[in-house]
Amino acid sequence: MRRSITRLWLTPLILAAALGAACPSISWGLGAGLPAQRAHSQWLVDQNFVRPISNAKRPVCSPGGTCLAQADLSGKWIDVLLTSQGVRGYWPTVSGGNPAFQSCPTSDVCVGIVWHLETTPQRGALLRTTDAGRRWTRVPLPRSITIPDSVACPTAADCVVIGTDPAFDTYSASTEDGGKTWSVWKLPNVLSGDYFGVVCPSTSTCFALQPEVSPAVLIETKDFGKTWTQVRVPLRQGEFFLNALSCWSGNGCGLVITSCDASACSYGGVLRYAKVIDGAVVSIRPVPGRLVESASISCPSASSCVLTETISLRSHVLATSNGGRTWAGQELPKGIGEVFPECTSPGQCVGVGFGRYRSAEVVFLRYG
Repeated sequence: MRRSITRLWLTPLILAAALGAACPSISWGLGAGLPAQRAHSQWLVDQNFVRPISNAKRPVCSPGGTCLAQADLSGKWIDVLLTSQGVRGYWPTVSGGNPAFQSCPTSDVCVGIVWHLETTPQRGALLRTTDAGRRWTRVPLPRSITIPDSVACPTAADCVVIGTDPAFDTYSASTEDGGKTWSVWKLPNVLSGDYFGVVCPSTSTCFALQPEVSPAVLIETKDFGKTWTQVRVPLRQGEFFLNALSCWSGNGCGLVITSCDASACSYGGVLRYAKVIDGAVVSIRPVPGRLVESASISCPSASSCVLTETISLRSHVLATSNGGRTWAGQELPKGIGEVFPECTSPGQCVGVGFGRYRSAEVVFLRYG
């Protein structure tokens, strides 16, 4: 089971639900400096499901291709079921609080975190569903983790959680029985912090990204959360953000590095794509586009990645089939801002995207 995590930076917008699947040939004009359009990077806009939805969250997909996303429908949270055929249904979220899907090891089993930010001290809870989000149950966490930051489950039984205690010390916990029992370890002080994403491509290897520090921190465990080591990412002068991470099955990940110089830092940066294998960066390559305001990535394999970037509130889709050596690009139609992709296999993706100018319009993007 592979998952992606993304750090948003600069202009925050409101999300709108999006869906991807195979599509007929269609293209739009490209932005300046982007590469030529290719057949494998076609996105079709489909507005068959238009509701007053806002604050939608990045979809989470199971290995079988079923995806779930959560959104705000007229002030109430709903769970949205997505497949390659479109939206298959939606129902009220019964978890309460501010929920977020984090990992779906099967088409029915998902885990998520709900944050109760209004409490003092702030607290969170781990939730689990076995019917694709129709019903949720609370999973007891170790007492040392009162604020869970993120969770990843490569199988229905095996999960890793990273979070903090009231003193803001960082802990890692793992379970092999779906949360009935936990093993807990405290991270070294040098690695302590808020990890807003953990990705476990296997039941032994996980990666976690701490994006809110400069420079950002990427860590890896090879014993399912017991010990963590920092992955050294060679940054150039002016690079300080690691703002998107996606891992494929096994031991590899794609990482987006954001850079900016003194004159452009207020308006956006330049991207580079780094490939991480066995805890080491094996290559770093440039990504087309300048003054990028935000970026997100999904890599279903070592050679295939889809990367979205926002430039002047316009969303661009880039795709590579050769591990980042070359990218094919497409600018999405006017009105679509930032888009988060999630690809279950090369050429099959769903996504969640921002509406431009805080629009709550629902837009589906079919990718093939």
